[in-house]
Amino acid sequence: MKTQSELTHLSRVLSMGELTASIAHEIKQPLTAVVSHGDACLEWLSAEPPNLDKARHTVERIIHEGTRAGAVLSRIRALFKKDNPSKNWIDINELIQDLMALLRDESLRRRISIRTELAPDLPRVEVDRVQLHRLCSIW
Repeated sequence: MKTQSELTHLSRVLSMGELTASIAHEIKQPLTAVVSHGDACLEWLSAEPPNLDKARHTVERIIHEGTRAGAVLSRIRALFKKDNPSKNWIDINELIQDLMALLRDESLRRRISIRTELAPDLPRVEVDRVQLHRLCSIW
């Protein structure tokens, strides 16, 4: 009986470890991008003369990545709720870009090059991002 209890506990600990690693991985990507873009922005502003167009574009990327980090946290919180799946209409290109961000580290580690050619006029699709991210984590 004690051995079964210890195995059950070990299984829970391992599951929590995997979940924690997955969460850290998903949060690390946009936060790393925010820091990189912040460094680039400082360089553009420090130039003589300052390159305001590039700095503005870089700040837009910082806002995008910060928003993405917040969305990751929202999806993680949704994993633990008992609510019904929440489907939203999104742009397919945006969906593909999100998936590419999730696959980026793994593809680099395995030396796999991924190239996309996105069409500008694709229809919007209704998806549950939490379920989609669960599916991606299985791959």
